Amino acid sequence: MPYSEVKAIAKSIATWTWKKITPQGLRELIERTHSPEKQRERGKLATNQAEFANTGGKGQRRI
Repeated sequence: MPYSEVKAIAKSIATWTWKKITPQGLRELIERTHSPEKQRERGKLATNQAEFANTGGKGQRRI
């Protein structure tokens, strides 16, 4: 993808974000998506994925 296209997409996303996300809305989003329960779920998922990757996806540990 050409640099100019990446730059245009980034600018578009930044513009949308500045127009749509308020400080209060950002706080609400963070509270909604970063609760201790959600963080715990994400941690378990990341751990499971790391273990799976370490075994080559075969359920056995590579040596």
